[in-house]
Amino acid sequence: MSRPRWCRLITPLTAALIAVALAGPAQAGPAFTEAGAAVEAALRARLAPDGAFVVWGGTAPGRGNPTLRADLDRIAAAATALGAAAPRLGATDAERAAVGRRLARLVEDYRGFVAARWPIGATTAARFDAAAAAIARALPTAPPATDNPHLAKVDAAIADPAWRAAIRAVQPAVVSLGGGTGVNLAPTGRIVTAAHVVDEVGRRLTVRFPDGQEFPGVCTRLDAALDLAVVELEGATDLPTAALAAAPPRPGDDVVVIGQPGRHHPDGTATGYARWHVSVGAVRGYRAGRRDGEQHLGRTKHDAWTYWGHSGSPLFDRAGAIVALHNSWDSRTAMRHAVTWEALTGFLGR
Repeated sequence: MSRPRWCRLITPLTAALIAVALAGPAQAGPAFTEAGAAVEAALRARLAPDGAFVVWGGTAPGRGNPTLRADLDRIAAAATALGAAAPRLGATDAERAAVGRRLARLVEDYRGFVAARWPIGATTAARFDAAAAAIARALPTAPPATDNPHLAKVDAAIADPAWRAAIRAVQPAVVSLGGGTGVNLAPTGRIVTAAHVVDEVGRRLTVRFPDGQEFPGVCTRLDAALDLAVVELEGATDLPTAALAAAPPRPGDDVVVIGQPGRHHPDGTATGYARWHVSVGAVRGYRAGRRDGEQHLGRTKHDAWTYWGHSGSPLFDRAGAIVALHNSWDSRTAMRHAVTWEALTGFLGR
């Protein structure tokens, strides 16, 4: 999408958004993709002008960094503007999702950069969450579910509108398989779950999504020590996905767990549990030792409620990113445990 000459007199982001606003239906087709690319490029020029992230402004006593928060507000506004223009520009669900994924990854990567260098205060964390939620609302990475009654459970469990929107965007990616739960990471079907749910490489099983879709799958990777496995689906395309967070959670961080409670207790009696259960909790700390070490009793402690069958359930942060994978509980303390972010990223990055 060509940019008018007067756009050179203002900031690249403002120019990109004005060009989006002025684009007409006759430019439908590549126009939305080009608009998304222009907005992303403008944001990157601000956040990473030389290819490496920077943080503008400075901290003020009791106020944090107002310039950083303003930049996050601009990201949220840009996503909202793109979402509003999408119907007029004839954008398909796939085109909206592609732009949404790129902007969401930008926010996650930027948050990881900041968190690795400075403590993120509550106000700034809320701005990061709001930016991610705005992207999820305006540019959903999964098509709206047409037959997913379980989304109502997200609405019932989460009162905060921004948080609810972020979790609604990723709930369609949570699956049931075997006697447990997993979460889909790729449009063609790449499920990560607990190793003890699938038991062995080569095992074939049926994977079910909340909207009723079912696909055959096969376990292609397994690490018993980390209690992690990957299941690849067959014949799947354009599936809803969720993504790993850019950084591990901190004690006290809010989480949402979505899982498929088992239909039977270990003794064989029926559970009667509702499907695709949603629970809210917080990270309560970590077990001693290396976070990327063995995970038979997961090293992330959390207190979100779980049932039999929740093994492999993702723990989502307020932005809808995966920060851990539930796999166990301590009967002595009733504390829930999850495979750490460090173990997840190490396993999936191999």
